[in-house]
Amino acid sequence: CLYCKAPHDTFTSDGVCTVCREPTLVCDGCRPALREYHCSGHAYLRNCYFTDLTPYTECELTSQLGELEQHLERMAVGKRYKQKRKTLNKQCDRIKVAIEEIATKSAKTRSTNAAKFCRNCGNVSTKCDGNCWGFHGLDRKNKLDGNSAKEQQGRSVVPSTNKPKSRNRASANQRS
Repeated sequence: CLYCKAPHDTFTSDGVCTVCREPTLVCDGCRPALREYHCSGHAYLRNCYFTDLTPYTECELTSQLGELEQHLERMAVGKRYKQKRKTLNKQCDRIKVAIEEIATKSAKTRSTNAAKFCRNCGNVSTKCDGNCWGFHGLDRKNKLDGNSAKEQQGRSVVPSTNKPKSRNRASANQRS
């Protein structure tokens, strides 16, 4: 288990990282205490990065935003952290929107109007009970295979009359 380090080797359909959707190993003892899961690569975001922001108060969201901004300061420069910065900036924007919603609406209206999406497959929770394997399952493979088959049906197959390209320049080890 990623949280209590107890021996556990069974992946579950809902046990995916909230940041990257990587399957995570979380034991049955830790599962009830956690709202969302984080893989070992995103363990530093356990207190500040959540997909579903509706259960949090304005104060909690503000503290999450502050912690995310601290992480952003540590990786502010360089190409190495470009994608991480992009991910954290998107989350900061989502938190700012949630804080604005709390300020303009009541929390009850905010939580009832928000559509819940399955973290695995991306479908609305009315279509999916959360026990699918979605992103990592055969359904995704079948959808991708179906899309590639449709693309191939749309193209006409024309035999190639092009000759293979010949090299005009000798490779470096053959030059004198």
